[in-house]
Amino acid sequence: MKWRKIIKWILIILGILILLLVGTILYFLSKNMAPTTAELEKSFADQHLSAQVREFEYEGSTFRYLYRKSLNKPVPLLCFVMGAPMSLNDFQFTIRDSAIHTRYDVIVPERPGYGRDPRDTAMIDIAKQADFITRLILSVKDSNQPVVLESHSYGGAIAAVVSYTLDTICKAHVMLAPVIDPDHEKIFFVSPLPIQFPLKYIIDKQMKTASHEKMNHAAELKKIASVFKQIHSPIYHYHGTKDMLAPSENIEFVTKAFDPKYLHQTIIPDEGHFMDNNMVRNKLIEIADSIDR
Repeated sequence: MKWRKIIKWILIILGILILLLVGTILYFLSKNMAPTTAELEKSFADQHLSAQVREFEYEGSTFRYLYRKSLNKPVPLLCFVMGAPMSLNDFQFTIRDSAIHTRYDVIVPERPGYGRDPRDTAMIDIAKQADFITRLILSVKDSNQPVVLESHSYGGAIAAVVSYTLDTICKAHVMLAPVIDPDHEKIFFVSPLPIQFPLKYIIDKQMKTASHEKMNHAAELKKIASVFKQIHSPIYHYHGTKDMLAPSENIEFVTKAFDPKYLHQTIIPDEGHFMDNNMVRNKLIEIADSIDR
């Protein structure tokens, strides 16, 4: 009996230590997820990039987005929709890449719940997030400027709804490793922790937003799933067979959910959740060069 109590207390203490360790990691990750505008601008200046941090008002909150205008005209507008969690520090190759810069005006939105505006809170509604990005695109693009979408992970379903809404304005959607199958949403041990006691009181809102999005994602996907078959612009779907965050069921779902007339799938053996930048760049270049301007 005495040994059972000792083992019980050892397990409790180990559980608390593991929780504290996970909480500490999540805390420091979340602290670095929303760089200040000054930090972003300094990063661009250090790299000699002609990129800007701009602001967009949507329903009473101020949102930021990265913007880099091409020196060439006319070019399409490329909008990159990131996954969860997200930071404007991530995936800046889309902004930095000179081959993309010569062929596109580029914007990278900071999705709702990830910014520094205290009024900016998590928006779990995928249709609402798509409306936010659609309105941003329409406010930035020139009157006759075509649009190309690039998305990753959680951003895939959002960008799909955007492409449906933009209709003929959207010329293509490059969809990387989408987490899009509502019946196979992968929930991890750490997924709900940022919105649970006690971590919800110490972790910044960016990681809480990711947790809210993850825990509500399957239900939200079911609300917009019927839209996918109605998308009538090319979708270039890239997915790795070793993707642990968006497992192979998502590949099968995309195959069935989207119109095969417009769907082009590239399944990459032994690839994980993050795609090779060169492969993505080459596809974006090919799309830009094929658009009649």
